[in-house]
Amino acid sequence: MNELVTIIPLLKNPNAKNHTFRLSFRSLQKFINLTWQIPAYKNHESKKNMPLYIQELSDLNPDSRFPKNLFPGSNPFFRHVRFLQYFLALQNEQTVGRIAVYIDTTYHEPDTKGEIGWIGLFECIESKEVAHKLIQTAINLLKCQGVEKIIGPARFNANGEVGVTIDGFHHHPMFMEPYHPPYYQEYFEAIGKKENDWYAFHIEHKEVESYANRANSIRRNGLTLEEKMKENGIIIRSVKLKKLVSESEKIKFIYNTAWDTKEHPQFEKMTDAEFKSLVSALVLLAVESLILIVEDRTKKDNPVVGMSVLLPDINEAIEIYDAKHPGFRPGIGCYPILRSLKRDLGIVRLVKKMIRNQSFHGARVVILGTIIKKTGLDALLYLKCYENAKRYGIQFGSGSQIADTNLEMVNPLQRMGHISLTWRIYKFE
Repeated sequence: MNELVTIIPLLKNPNAKNHTFRLSFRSLQKFINLTWQIPAYKNHESKKNMPLYIQELSDLNPDSRFPKNLFPGSNPFFRHVRFLQYFLALQNEQTVGRIAVYIDTTYHEPDTKGEIGWIGLFECIESKEVAHKLIQTAINLLKCQGVEKIIGPARFNANGEVGVTIDGFHHHPMFMEPYHPPYYQEYFEAIGKKENDWYAFHIEHKEVESYANRANSIRRNGLTLEEKMKENGIIIRSVKLKKLVSESEKIKFIYNTAWDTKEHPQFEKMTDAEFKSLVSALVLLAVESLILIVEDRTKKDNPVVGMSVLLPDINEAIEIYDAKHPGFRPGIGCYPILRSLKRDLGIVRLVKKMIRNQSFHGARVVILGTIIKKTGLDALLYLKCYENAKRYGIQFGSGSQIADTNLEMVNPLQRMGHISLTWRIYKFE
């Protein structure tokens, strides 16, 4: 006989005034620790890399009151969320699943007049009963809030991680690429309908070499593609990390403009606080030659018209560290935080060492786009990314997450590589 599944809400005030949510530190720990309790992630076939624990505490913490705004820190995303609830599923006194629901006041879709509710941060043991109760609880709660549409799963929106893994389970996911057990798809398929898919494109030197050679061979009036761009005032340069903060406002404008189109579903513009948080994370992982800025020198006010950001795949460092220090599992309370911090610091030190030694094998294309339409500019940006990554010693890359609706990105990436991972967003009635 199956044990009764109980769904426990964790937030004391899901309808927070002024977006000030209350969540105890122990409840936040329980919610985060569930990921380490999923048996499927311990299977030898799983390619899951467990995240930095302190980063998880900060990213998933909606409580911005003192002192939680200082430690573990509070994600500025929640400052524009009007409704939020975290749930844990208990069975036989054991925590066996989790899910989050939220209504983001800044997220809108052209064909939807009312509010849109999100389902996210789903984790669950292999149990249809537990999964169904979690997902249905989330749907029912959002319906009670009067939303017009419900979508998910996601880690907030397309600025974070979107979709549940439906293909490519044998591939190692890169930094900030979702990875879930295969049975998750079954649970969402049983309740929801496909909204859209997202892809990761695996790119290796041998696959992109012919594309690079064609781009290099393009000449107009005797000029190479790069020379022709320079003649028109367009240059591509590496960013200076010391100036990254001062240039962040320009970069944010490019990001919010280039991705705010119908080709980028589930996207919303980043606030100043969210982008500042992103930049602070980039500084830790960034390699100057792998972050490119496109400038139109004929423009005086804001010459930045495009950008690309490649980050070394820190999952390589996490995998190396965890293999040498097996058995880590976060606990509840203050002392386990010290053990978690020890692991995180060990991984960060290893990341910095690997960056110095140029020993990363893979890199993820986190951002790539322009806000002007110049024939050949996108091709040139791809080319410069490839050349710089190759000089740095990167052997392969991942372009993700790319929506299936974004054919301007999908088509060239299919010529340079192949789909390695696929994620799906669902709509729930």
